[in-house]
Amino acid sequence: RKVQIPTAEQLKTMRAYLYRVRQGPSKGDPGPKFDFMMLCGARLETANAGMVDHYDSVNRTLLLTKLKARAGQPTEKRVPICDELAELLDRLIKARGLKPGGKFFETGNNNRAFHGAAQKAGIERWFHHACRDWFGTTTLFKTHDPINTADLMCHNDGGTTLLKVYRQACAEYLQSRRSR
Repeated sequence: RKVQIPTAEQLKTMRAYLYRVRQGPSKGDPGPKFDFMMLCGARLETANAGMVDHYDSVNRTLLLTKLKARAGQPTEKRVPICDELAELLDRLIKARGLKPGGKFFETGNNNRAFHGAAQKAGIERWFHHACRDWFGTTTLFKTHDPINTADLMCHNDGGTTLLKVYRQACAEYLQSRRSR
């Protein structure tokens, strides 16, 4: 499924909308979960499994669990996180009074909120996995490093999936390298 990569202004609109959604089954999760997924590229099941114990604030790492994996491959991995995600997790832990063993998010699915935010921003389609697509695309454009991007996304195939799924972004990267 193709998704539109939002502009900075569209992201701002989406975030503002998602942080206002607090009533009903969402329990205030859409905004923080959106940021979490956008900043670490986690799949929905991995984001839902996120716990206080998985976050190492000193080393700025996060243990991602419930990874999609084939038989014999690891289902969890510790990855470095950006300062913005570390600050988000610190705020979330403090604001919600989370203790060790506590989960970051209470709701399983925020697709309705994500879709509503996208519509407010003028984006036709948005869903949980679109956050992962955004993370992969922007990380690849910023780092110009398909192997490390694949590693951050917890791909266990050395970048083969990344090269297939993000072919356009990878082609632009390779073209820029070739022209140098």
